[in-house]
Amino acid sequence: MVLGAIYTLWAVNRIFFGNLRTLSIAAGQDLTRKEVYIFTRLVVPRVALGVAPSRLLDMRLVDSVNILEHARRGRTV
Repeated sequence: MVLGAIYTLWAVNRIFFGNLRTLSIAAGQDLTRKEVYIFTRLVVPRVALGVAPSRLLDMRLVDSVNILEHARRGRTV
């Protein structure tokens, strides 16, 4: 499935933009420090959530249980 997606993207890029190799090499630039910083700030939390989702989900469960207890007792949150 992944290989099919890669091939499809490659083929579409080749059809619309011509030779993929020369375009990507000619236009490609390395990331600046600012871009690396932003990319890291966006990717690291997502990877952490993918590796250990229970930490975030357990915190949300405790909050949900507290809200339900307060509602059962007739108190507002």
